[in-house]
Amino acid sequence: MRALGSSCAGAVEVWPAGPVPQWRRKEAPDPCGSGASRAGAASAGLVPVVCVVEVQGAASNPVAESVAPTSPAIFAVTGGKGQGAVLNQDSSPNSVSNPAGPGSVLQVFATGFGQTGPAGVDGQVAGSVPSFPVGKVTATIGGIDAAVQYAGTAEGLLAGVTQVNVAIPAGVQTGDAIPLVLSVAGSPSPTGITVAIH
Repeated sequence: MRALGSSCAGAVEVWPAGPVPQWRRKEAPDPCGSGASRAGAASAGLVPVVCVVEVQGAASNPVAESVAPTSPAIFAVTGGKGQGAVLNQDSSPNSVSNPAGPGSVLQVFATGFGQTGPAGVDGQVAGSVPSFPVGKVTATIGGIDAAVQYAGTAEGLLAGVTQVNVAIPAGVQTGDAIPLVLSVAGSPSPTGITVAIH
């Protein structure tokens, strides 16, 4: 199998079959056509990409997408919405039956934070030396800005998983399903993830 992808910069990436994938570049025509579409995408922080997948000599139809440098998403306990995959300050799971207390710190687990420094390696387990997202990480709980105390890799979890420690702000409402949103470089996580605070 090989996957071909071209960006508006005109490069094609090729992944040959084999035990260790290796990338090489080939020049290709500009799939965006005009400089105007390229400039519009760049001003929005998106990279236009055209992808083709080839299996046993048969190529798929080209698929055009815009890829953002960050697209954060908080892990949920089930189904992608509702109770977030969040630990309380004592490292116990946050839940309706085990809510966090006002003023405590939540450990939130998420993905889609983009490039890190130092750079992570796909599939590698994070060690004791952390990597940190390049983009600024912010948080809100119940619509109120919350202080981010740490945002980086979590030792023992795979690269691509980011742990964000967030202090519950003063004055936040209490309840079983308080909205939680993380943002990276201004790009917010989808709504619908909640935490329990009592």
